[in-house]
Amino acid sequence: MPPTQRERFEEEWQGHINEVPGDIGKLTVALGFLRAARKMTSALKAGRAPLTALLASSPTADAPKDLRAQMNLLAAKLLDYSYVFPPLGHTMTSPEKDEALKYYDSNIHPELESLLLKFREQEAQILEEDVCVYCEYHNFEKDVEITHLPELRHLFGRHQISEMASKLALLALRVGPVGQLPWSLNKSPVGPKTLSRP
Repeated sequence: MPPTQRERFEEEWQGHINEVPGDIGKLTVALGFLRAARKMTSALKAGRAPLTALLASSPTADAPKDLRAQMNLLAAKLLDYSYVFPPLGHTMTSPEKDEALKYYDSNIHPELESLLLKFREQEAQILEEDVCVYCEYHNFEKDVEITHLPELRHLFGRHQISEMASKLALLALRVGPVGQLPWSLNKSPVGPKTLSRP
């Protein structure tokens, strides 16, 4: 990263990592930041905008096959994408924002929907039996839906996208081996169907 930006990004990223629960979640986010820093440095050295660097780093044929790895890869991609947007208090030109939203709509959003469907199919039992996983999944699903509401698109920014990246990385931790329940399943599960409203 350019020396003039290191201190600012270090402060922002450290603050974000401190908000992530659990050591594995913090490590996942930190690795995503490392990847984002390398891409941003490469893009700046090549004289390209960060979004151009993202476009050049689209998934290849050797992309991971298992669901957890796919979710973690997309969480890192979301985190990279969040840095296309300026930090709070700074503005983005309308054409830049249009380009960023177009990239999200054509590249990231379809991947998110696909992975949510795979998660729902592969982890159906835990979604039914563990109320925490059920809530995490449906909260993330709502975040993805909100990104397509025209009346809320103006709120789209770095913080919202990096929060989505964190939520996706944490949800990826819930993915267990096919045919087995992950270690996070409660001993006495309470299914979402048994939830009572206040």
